[in-house]
Amino acid sequence: MSELVLINAVRNHRNLVTVCCDALRRFGLWSLLSAAAVCLFACSGGSSEQASTYREQTLNWQPCDASALGDDAGSLKNFGVTMAELGSRVTCASMRAPINYANPGDGELQVALMRIAAENPKERLGAILFNPGGPGADGLVLAPIYAAVWARADPNTEIGRLYKQMSERYDIIGFSPRGTGQSTPLRCTSSETLDPIANETADRSQANVAAMLGNAQKIADACAKNPLTPFINSDSTARDMDLVRHLLGDEKLNYYGISYGSWLGTWYAGLFPERVGRMLLTGVVDQTQGLEESFLTIPMGYQRIFDHLIVPYAARHTAIFSNDSSAGRLGTIFESLNLNLKGAVSEVLEDSLRNASGATRAVLTMVAGETIRKLLDQYPMLEQTDLLTKLSEITIASERDTEYALSPDGRQLTGKTLDAIAHEQGAEIIKGYFARRNPVKETVDILGAVALSYAVVSNDMSMRLNTDDWIAITNQNSSLYPLTGGKFTSWPGLYWRAASVNRPTLESVNKAGNILLVHNEFDGVTPLEGPERSLPYLPNASFILIRNEYTHGTFLPYGNACSDEPVARYFLYGIKPPRRTECMGKPLYWDR
Repeated sequence: MSELVLINAVRNHRNLVTVCCDALRRFGLWSLLSAAAVCLFACSGGSSEQASTYREQTLNWQPCDASALGDDAGSLKNFGVTMAELGSRVTCASMRAPINYANPGDGELQVALMRIAAENPKERLGAILFNPGGPGADGLVLAPIYAAVWARADPNTEIGRLYKQMSERYDIIGFSPRGTGQSTPLRCTSSETLDPIANETADRSQANVAAMLGNAQKIADACAKNPLTPFINSDSTARDMDLVRHLLGDEKLNYYGISYGSWLGTWYAGLFPERVGRMLLTGVVDQTQGLEESFLTIPMGYQRIFDHLIVPYAARHTAIFSNDSSAGRLGTIFESLNLNLKGAVSEVLEDSLRNASGATRAVLTMVAGETIRKLLDQYPMLEQTDLLTKLSEITIASERDTEYALSPDGRQLTGKTLDAIAHEQGAEIIKGYFARRNPVKETVDILGAVALSYAVVSNDMSMRLNTDDWIAITNQNSSLYPLTGGKFTSWPGLYWRAASVNRPTLESVNKAGNILLVHNEFDGVTPLEGPERSLPYLPNASFILIRNEYTHGTFLPYGNACSDEPVARYFLYGIKPPRRTECMGKPLYWDR
């Protein structure tokens, strides 16, 4: 369907909705029975015949293609999971969904699904639908990860028995949200060239800020050209989720939403409160403001992790984290780096600030960054290959002490010496450093998770901040939070058209009632202030807070009865925990 046809169809449908719904409100439903058949479905969106083609489809579950997980297949290794261990329980399907729920005749797109069937179908309670956040993250991979971990649970322990029952009694459903992953993709392209940005935070010059805003404008313009863009939003994805529920034959939707998935979960609850079954939200986004405003709190969250958790952690274990004294003065390293090196180090560091299992990598990233700075001071003209060679000749950290990656059930996976980890981080820093030192201009080509993130955030709610306010806040963040304070300066939403949907009110969300929030105290991506602000507006929700934990989002079972038992009993028996529960988190790796 051409862009013009699509736009005209939407415009004409909106005219019909306006005329019909205004008439119903003005004259009363019962005096317009003859018009009801024409108008009522227009008020709720689309013709019943068009909508029924989607609700009457049959999902064709088949063995999954080897490429079903795409680039996320490597994530299975981080959990010690293989698809083979789940056997015939794993199947995949593609669901047809309307591009535009307000007018299903506008065309359709595909939503990819993966199901791991309940181990004991006779005891099946339903399905749990997972969303990993982003927005833009692909949820397919969550299905085999959670299914495998729950299936391995030890039935001889109380927590293990409960999570084994979760595996036995629930289907686990992962899906690629519309616009990303294996579903119909969103792509924003143009012939415009983006200006390379070496450092969003350390360089707040007028020229650099102007370049970042120019990039944002070019990306927004490119996305505006794609007729699919207005229909990539939380409202449409929530309706996709409800279509999945319907096609599975379930009366209620059970849901596990992480990060942005918590926003999507409350959106669904606001649209369909009577259809909410068990709803677990973790890594909870601030529900009282727009997503783009929540993004502006991330630099504060990351800086807090680094200053209050990582720096003291390094100081407690200086002897193994560095061969000199650099681990003991971790907090002063960053300011000594040049502009390009700061940009490279902060980019590599970010990954380690999202999960507490990365605490050691965070320390070693900074130590490696300091080592590279010294090499560049001594050999300023070295090219990338030569710098890597010089780095390989240096012992950065302990060659005796080994850190093992652990699966969620505590099994040791691969192990590496601290020095090997430090060199891995160093190689990534060097790669990023030279990418900044020798930038290559590229045309606009945004797809998948990144394109979806821009579209969802900007389509869900219109910006409440203007460009001047946005720059003032990112300037302040850059001063207060030197690691990543300038993130999101180049935000395309500043130049987006108005939001394409209306967000449900929190009052409507409360009608669902049955919602459980789990949050980690030092979560950097969704700082604690967000859920704390949201709680008064969700009086029927229960809240579990895990203290001294900084992982973004909570993988359950987490590893202690305080958090794990209430969640399992909630899903299995519908028992909601008290309004507020506080649990202690696990120590960092070398503090154990």
